[in-house]
Amino acid sequence: MQLGPQVGSARGYPNDARQIGRSAYLTDTGYSIGGAGSAWVGITFNDYLSFNLAGYAGALVGAQHRTTYQAFAFRVEAFPAYVAGGPFRDLGVSLESGLGVVSSTLRADDAIRPIDSGSASRFALGAFYEGFRVWKLATGPFVEADMMWSASAVRPTVWLGWRMNFANKP
Repeated sequence: MQLGPQVGSARGYPNDARQIGRSAYLTDTGYSIGGAGSAWVGITFNDYLSFNLAGYAGALVGAQHRTTYQAFAFRVEAFPAYVAGGPFRDLGVSLESGLGVVSSTLRADDAIRPIDSGSASRFALGAFYEGFRVWKLATGPFVEADMMWSASAVRPTVWLGWRMNFANKP
């Protein structure tokens, strides 16, 4: 599980084929701040590689817009420096790929949806450190670059925060 603040933006059109690609309907939220969370469950085959199914949700809030998004993904985590031992064994990288929705971008003054993705692709690449351990719980900071896109919307973000990983191994 990981939680943290995000910085990003959303740019796109309503999910209407008559409006996609027409500059009159294009909305760009500019940089916004918000937060996100992700949780996953999976299997670890050895000390340096795991495969997981993940769920992800977040929101960005700007001066004039609020954007929400959700996704499901396949997540791979690797510890490429595990064999070096010491503190390096707790450095990891993650990769997520899946499907989601930039479910809505609402203007602050009304309920108009100027950006709506329908189904969207998602790709995220991150790095983390799990150097703090208590029993079977490993925890530490992370940073992740995240992108969702569809024919009608693009939503890039960067987030950082804290993660917790429970491993049921001996």
